Parts: sequence; C-alpha cells; structure tokens
Amino acid sequence: MLDEARELGLPEVLLICGKENTASARTIERAGGIPARPDAGPDVGATGGGGSGAILRKYVISTGPGTAG
Repeated sequence: MLDEARELGLPEVLLICGKENTASARTIERAGGIPARPDAGPDVGATGGGGSGAILRKYVISTGPGTAG
C-alpha cells in the first residue's frame, strides 16, 4: 500500500488501530510509523467502527524518497 501511496504522490499516510491492539501498533511502528500529530485524522478517543467506543492510536508513515515500503 505504501508503494501505491507513493505512486499517487501522497507525502504520507495515516494509519489507525485500536489502542488495545498492540500487535497492529508494533507492526505499524516496525514499518516506520510514528505517532501522529494531534490534528491528523480522527481524534484520539474517537470511536471505532460500529460505535464500539474504542480508543484509537494514530500513526503517520512518510512515503517520500528514501523510505522503505
């Protein structure tokens, strides 16, 4: 997916996972994800799909030159 984002000219992508989903968080971090700035995408604390009330973690991955993907 990061290659597709690069092809589209997107400078970065926003990834979201549930706060309790530590496996996804580790995967995102290993792929170069860094915690997103507060104004990026849905607010931390926004509910997940289906009105679950899940707390969300947000990460950004750069798609610029020299980034792995």
